[in-house]
Amino acid sequence: MFKSKDKKMLVMLVSIAMVFSALAVISFEAQPTYAVATQTFGHHNGNVVYVNNAVPIGTDTGFSSPGYNTISSALANAQPGETIMVAPGTYNEAIVISTPDIKIIGSGIGQTIIEPLSASDFTTTTDIDDGSYADAIVLITSQGSGSAVEQLTVDGSAAAPSVFPLQYYGVYFQDASGMLRSTAINNIIYPSDLGKQHIGAVLVNNGYYYANLNVATQINVTIVDNIITNYGKNGITANDPGVFAMIRGNKVTGYGPDPDNAQNGIQIGFGAGGIVVGNRVSGNSYSNPSNTENYLTASYMAGGIIVYDSNATIIGNTLEGNDVGIWIANYGGHDLPVVVAKNKIKDSYGYGIVFDSDNGTATKNFISDSPVGIMATTYMNYNTVVRAHNNEFNDVSVDYQTLEPNPPYYATIIVGQND
Repeated sequence: MFKSKDKKMLVMLVSIAMVFSALAVISFEAQPTYAVATQTFGHHNGNVVYVNNAVPIGTDTGFSSPGYNTISSALANAQPGETIMVAPGTYNEAIVISTPDIKIIGSGIGQTIIEPLSASDFTTTTDIDDGSYADAIVLITSQGSGSAVEQLTVDGSAAAPSVFPLQYYGVYFQDASGMLRSTAINNIIYPSDLGKQHIGAVLVNNGYYYANLNVATQINVTIVDNIITNYGKNGITANDPGVFAMIRGNKVTGYGPDPDNAQNGIQIGFGAGGIVVGNRVSGNSYSNPSNTENYLTASYMAGGIIVYDSNATIIGNTLEGNDVGIWIANYGGHDLPVVVAKNKIKDSYGYGIVFDSDNGTATKNFISDSPVGIMATTYMNYNTVVRAHNNEFNDVSVDYQTLEPNPPYYATIIVGQND
């Protein structure tokens, strides 16, 4: 139903009558608990190096210490645990972090800008999920695990006209733990094909499926307080078993309603785990004239936050102007638990929350100005049971809805007594 990043899903849509089930009302008292992980990345050894592209290499960089005039040259000579301080300016390069526990700290969003001039400046690598070529402006490799990028802007606008990659990302954690904080990622697009599936602002994966691993590599990434705009397919994507993403306090803005692309703001997919908390996600809407906002007959729909065959907690986010605010799907039959709580969802074109997966809980969400508040469906050919407790609705045509297009699979929403 949704076009999901990095895996192709054949969607065959037929005209099937909707079957709406009566909502069983029972009492339950158990409330979900939430744990917000904290982690410190890197064991920094106190060494600090400086980058300033306004002065010749080896002279005073403006930070009262000799240093480098490109970030790449500083990285080429970096030792594990070093901090690289980057002066204000536009750095026309792409960078690779392949030394562990490096910190790159800019002078602030809009002050320190990494902006390659053409696709030839990109770092070409392999997307370890499917083996195809991928380009990235900032690449953190497995050798650079534990590194952090903070307080700068990653901008793909200058290089966009020359882009012709199979895959293209602003920041790519390639089988690497790390942190992305207080950074803007803008204009990661392919202008001549805005519907291209494998272009996004931030990607985290570990190659579990392509490498056919028996044991998943454990990857922990924190993505916090970033501003992400004008991305091709997904704003933030964390895929694969063994990947855990803390995604907190980000502002993710799609460019919808859009006739070319069913964007998604944040995705936890294909066996990954994560906590998605306190983000603002908007503008992910597919407006092709042939499309509808009906879950059965739509060609595609765009999602604010998507959890795809994964275990996640979605709490305290604000979502506005997406086709579906939060979408939970079970593609592999794993029935992984997902908690959706205390989110504010407004102006969805289709649905506030969709559960196409068993073992979901919706608690204390506020949904307004949307055709349908919370829907449970069996579109993916699995039974769906959702527990709903203390959700609020305002100017919503249908608060709760079940859709069962594929008998004998059934969809049930169990509504708590205080609803």
